[in-house]
Amino acid sequence: MKRKQFKAVIFDIDGLLLDSEILQYKAWVQNLKDQGVNPPEVEGRFTEQHYAAHYAGVSAETIAIPILCEFGLESIVAEMDFLRRRDEILDDLFRSEEINYMPGALEALEYFISIGAPVILATSGDGYETPLKLAGSPLGEYVKEKGLKVVVRKQGIKGKPEPDIFLATAKELGYAPGDCLVFEDSRSGYDAAVAAGMTCFAIATKWTAPNLPEDEIENRYESLADAIKDVKQNYGLVQPSSDNTS
Repeated sequence: MKRKQFKAVIFDIDGLLLDSEILQYKAWVQNLKDQGVNPPEVEGRFTEQHYAAHYAGVSAETIAIPILCEFGLESIVAEMDFLRRRDEILDDLFRSEEINYMPGALEALEYFISIGAPVILATSGDGYETPLKLAGSPLGEYVKEKGLKVVVRKQGIKGKPEPDIFLATAKELGYAPGDCLVFEDSRSGYDAAVAAGMTCFAIATKWTAPNLPEDEIENRYESLADAIKDVKQNYGLVQPSSDNTS
């Protein structure tokens, strides 16, 4: 069987490389409490399972209003105030709690770097949040050591599931979207990558598995290790040339 070819690799960060989704969840929980919602109500309704099924992996700007509406706060709390408070809480969490690699994350990065594949990280997080989470994790030092680029969502770039962040990343790499492999853990990220015309490997985690049904996702894996095994068996790297877009 002919091996499928690729020229570059794009990794998501939250929930895929870093075990940071729990901090995102904690920030929303505390935010709701800060808005005056009774703590037992928040803890009883806004569980990890509920968050995973409805909100995990989606940009804060996309889910802020739905969360406010769920608790009847849409006419009481301004969206921008809600987002601002969430950012403040998340800032504290990134600074105070250790953020570790997800299982298989370092091995996946090491594999592609070892075969000479151009690797870049892409996130819907902004230029303020992303450096904080990198600084609070071993990934930050790894990115510096390996000279990896990190593309963040800038003003005017729509969040996932829109393809903007991946199209911007392909442009940064200098490759056509169809030449890129993407590793994602969320449905919104998967949909964004596919909409950008890229091959996407979806890794089902405890936070994102509910929204990654096997009958709807072409490349779905239970772990990064399983995905990398597939890449080794069925994909081949096209070595970079002087004209990356050819």
